[in-house]
Amino acid sequence: MNSCMGADLASGATVAPTSLIHNVTGAAAVVNITVPWPAFAGVVYFIAQGIFTWTAAGNIAVAGTSTAVGRAVGFLYNPVIGKWYPLTVA
Repeated sequence: MNSCMGADLASGATVAPTSLIHNVTGAAAVVNITVPWPAFAGVVYFIAQGIFTWTAAGNIAVAGTSTAVGRAVGFLYNPVIGKWYPLTVA
């Protein structure tokens, strides 16, 4: 990861984090989170700038939603399974 705080990411079918923390704008559903680099295993945090959802249709294990603007949502990546696991689900 380049730094702790990365550029804003627009919510959408795929988001591509490059840092530990990103603001996520918009209200579109996230289906896939791109792995920052091939050997990545760990957590990324998204700070909701809009209420967005995520689905379990892609590489996210459990569907959920951000519950408030300004609230952080963490996702843990398991490289063995190839899935992201939200730290909290609402």
